[in-house]
Amino acid sequence: MANEGLDLFADGFSFLEAPRWHEGQLWAADMFAGHVVAFAADSAAKAVMTVPEVLAGFGWMPDGRLLAVTRSGRLLRQEATAVVELPSLLSGGTAPCNEMTIDGQGRAYIGLFGLAGGGLARVDPDDSARVVATDMLLPNGQALSADGFGDPVPGRAARVRERFSDLTGAHATVLDQVTDDARVQFSPADQAWVDLPVRGRVVLIGDAWHAATPSMAQGGSMAAEDALVLVQELAAGPDIDQALARYASRRRQRTAHVQETTAMRNGLAALPLEDRVGLVPRWAELSVASFAALVPVP
Repeated sequence: MANEGLDLFADGFSFLEAPRWHEGQLWAADMFAGHVVAFAADSAAKAVMTVPEVLAGFGWMPDGRLLAVTRSGRLLRQEATAVVELPSLLSGGTAPCNEMTIDGQGRAYIGLFGLAGGGLARVDPDDSARVVATDMLLPNGQALSADGFGDPVPGRAARVRERFSDLTGAHATVLDQVTDDARVQFSPADQAWVDLPVRGRVVLIGDAWHAATPSMAQGGSMAAEDALVLVQELAAGPDIDQALARYASRRRQRTAHVQETTAMRNGLAALPLEDRVGLVPRWAELSVASFAALVPVP
């Protein structure tokens, strides 16, 4: 029989989607009811989070908070006492949102549903959003690679102190101040990202904000451009805080392009030549295209 050996675990839901295992429990999206549901081992179900419309996907931020996206692109986060709606550049878009996964950097990858013109969007911790893949037929069933480069957030500061415990003098004094797990970033250089490069009168430029490996040879250029834009905005005045905010806004998209394109080029360049040519028949054109976006004024 077709159902031989199968037992009904739970029922009574509108449409369960995106099942995943988290902290010893099975979770799923009850889409049309708008619930993120957690199941106990005895099949008891609990609606942990409820959204006001069709639920598309959900996941967990590095600090453990639950994030959900609706079909229309609304982003909602579960806080201690309430569900908070976040600014979302995806809301009201033409392509309905679908499943979502979140990486160790807190970046949410959201499928853009559609048999024609589907794609994948990425929402960063600073609430900025961009489309990172296009021409996808039906993005669904997302998963993050288990062998990704990363480091769990809990205990990260302690591991850094232990790794460099042989430091002395001023270095040891600075190391003793590394206590906040969430503020220790561990990733390849081309994935390192500081959400806000401005705090008070302290401003980050160059690799301190948006480090990248040298495959595009743009590290020095990006730092020089940062300095140029910073001077331009400060000269435009009149308010320093507003000038620094304009600096960060002007530079964000351009520097993100260099980081993302560097990571892509690194991945392709690491392949054997025959595989690289097979995947990218026009490698030279792609290489030139990497720099095309850098031609406009910074």
